[in-house]
Amino acid sequence: MFGEWKAGELARLLVLIAALLFVVKALNQLNEENQRLKKRRDEFEQTFNSVKVALWSFDVKTSSFLFSSGVSRIFGYNSEYLSHNTNAWREAVYPKDVKKVRAFEERLLRGEPATIEFRVIHPNSEIRWLRVDGTPVFDREGRLVKVNGIILDITEVKSYEEKIDRMAHHDLLTGLPNRYYLKKYLASLVESHVKKQLAILFIDLDRFKVINDTQGHTFGDILLEKVTERLQNCLSKNDFIVRYGGDEFIIVLQNVTREKVSHMAETIIERFAESFVVNGLEVFTTPSIGISMYPEDGRDIDTLIKNADAAMYLAKERGKNNYQFYNSSLHEKNEKKMRIEGKLRKALEHNEFVLYYQPKIELSTNRLVGVEALIRWYNKELGFVSPADFIPIAEELGLIIPIGKWILREACRQCVEWQQLGFKNLSVAVNISPRQFKDPSFIQTVVNILEETGLSPHYLELEITESIMEDIKRSRAILEKLKQVGVKVAIDDFGTGYSSLHYLCHLPINTIKIDKSFVDGIHISAEKVAILQTIIDMGHRLQFEVVAEGIETRSQVDFLVNHSCQVGQGYYFNKPLSVNDFEKWYIAQAFANKA
Repeated sequence: MFGEWKAGELARLLVLIAALLFVVKALNQLNEENQRLKKRRDEFEQTFNSVKVALWSFDVKTSSFLFSSGVSRIFGYNSEYLSHNTNAWREAVYPKDVKKVRAFEERLLRGEPATIEFRVIHPNSEIRWLRVDGTPVFDREGRLVKVNGIILDITEVKSYEEKIDRMAHHDLLTGLPNRYYLKKYLASLVESHVKKQLAILFIDLDRFKVINDTQGHTFGDILLEKVTERLQNCLSKNDFIVRYGGDEFIIVLQNVTREKVSHMAETIIERFAESFVVNGLEVFTTPSIGISMYPEDGRDIDTLIKNADAAMYLAKERGKNNYQFYNSSLHEKNEKKMRIEGKLRKALEHNEFVLYYQPKIELSTNRLVGVEALIRWYNKELGFVSPADFIPIAEELGLIIPIGKWILREACRQCVEWQQLGFKNLSVAVNISPRQFKDPSFIQTVVNILEETGLSPHYLELEITESIMEDIKRSRAILEKLKQVGVKVAIDDFGTGYSSLHYLCHLPINTIKIDKSFVDGIHISAEKVAILQTIIDMGHRLQFEVVAEGIETRSQVDFLVNHSCQVGQGYYFNKPLSVNDFEKWYIAQAFANKA
């Protein structure tokens, strides 16, 4: 059959077949591409709908809306319903956001692009946050014809932001607002209470650090939660409380008089008289409260807090577990403290400290048996600064550790020098602060200084206060190590602190030093005399050396000798002396004894 065809016709037929095959192949490829595009479109729509996004368009001429299908997930109504009911989406707007939504619409109708975040109420009463963007569309003449936009459900984003904000402005342990929130809160109050009084109560927990250190931080955290609950139970609806940091809390009272503030402070102190039970253990902590009043004690936030803090420290100084109002004299006191603090940081570096030495006398023989080293500080600008002023600051700043090392080293060095000059059997006593005593490197510091200076350990006596009784287990371990080193230990100011005879008789100490207040009372108070006699007798029974401090009269010496008190010191014998003055006194005493 093909043989009958002409060659030209056959060629055209082959070309036609090839063209048909090409078209079929192209159609198949087009179909495959359409399938891929459909699949990608479906995936896009699925992704678009999953993130709760919808498109919208507003026709200015007809005042009608068009919404994409995703709007049903956002508003809770389908797109057809919202498109045919123009006010339906407006009725879903959260009442407090209606005004700003209207302003948003007005801006768009003026031809300005705009963005807004607002809340809507779903048919199931759920509240959702939306972000809506709108872009005006103009015709060739510049007339507004449409507004196109996008709606995004940002509820989860807002929830996350709220959590972040809460974390930034609230204490994670107690759930209370923190100091950052307090400043925002106080700023708004001060602005709105121009002619009304506010009160700031700055509360610090007494002995909390001791409890936290001895029982552990988990125990301390539980105690802080219980403290928070007790403080909250003292407050009324409009009162505001924050955890300012550590064991510090601040309470803000509005529209109050000093009498009402005093009543609140007394209520708190009264509630804290009851113990706290943590993990089955009964513990006590009391509040020291400082109070500042707006506007008389400050017209800005920082001043009010600073002054309440200053008043709190005054409460600490006056025995703790009380409250004090801020007064102008505290400002001067704080100014002085700041000046001392600034100079104190450089005092050791500038060699401004010097040691004075007060003789310790064997009362029955009037023989010198030792000295107590006492620090003195002279600064060119401040003059002589009392230890009562700078030692608490050094303790607070942590400077007592390096200063204490210097005192110990210098006292040991001087004692060795005197022994080499012929001051036979002279011992030296050095006061050790509670912070030094608790320092992990304290024992090694003592050992190192004894080795450096060459002082025999039995010539060194360390004076510590009765506050060690607060953590008896830890204190006993430290004292045992000191005993092994060979140094002596004295309890200073005995009878004024936490002493327990049960603990005292089991501690490796050598000496008890009777506080000056009992010596002063010898000819004044029968009660003080009875206590003094009891202390001396108890000391002998426990085989402690008994030293009386603050002796000022011959009659006091006679009383102490008659009651077998072995050693004393005080102005009756001599005041604390410089190195030169002590050496002169020692030589004069030596000649007097020979005569």
